[in-house]
Amino acid sequence: MSLARLQSASRLAAVEDVRGLWLLRATDGDQRCRIALSAHRSGTWHEATVETCDIDRLRSVRAWRPIVGGFELIGQDNAGRGRFRLTGLDTFEAVDGSLRGQRAAEF
Repeated sequence: MSLARLQSASRLAAVEDVRGLWLLRATDGDQRCRIALSAHRSGTWHEATVETCDIDRLRSVRAWRPIVGGFELIGQDNAGRGRFRLTGLDTFEAVDGSLRGQRAAEF
C-alpha cells in the first residue's frame, strides 16, 4: 500500500487499508475515542466497535464504510457521524478538521 494510493482523490479507500484499531483525538481539546473498524460486513456497512469514547458524536458509532479517499463512521441511527480522509499510512483527519486519528496499539 502506498501513500499516493491512500490519498487518491478518485479512489474508494480499500477495506484492508482502513480496518483495525484507531485512536481519534479532538483537535480542540483532550477528548479521545478508541474505535475498532472491522472488515466484517453487516448488511450495507462494515462493523465498528467503540471501546472507549469521550467524544459525544462518536459514542453511538456501530458501522463504517469506505468512501473516496477515506472512510465514514455511521451511528446506530444510520446517520453519518464523521467523514475522514487518510493522510498517511496510519493517520487520518476529519474532513471538517475537528478530529485527528492514528492507529492505536492493540493490547
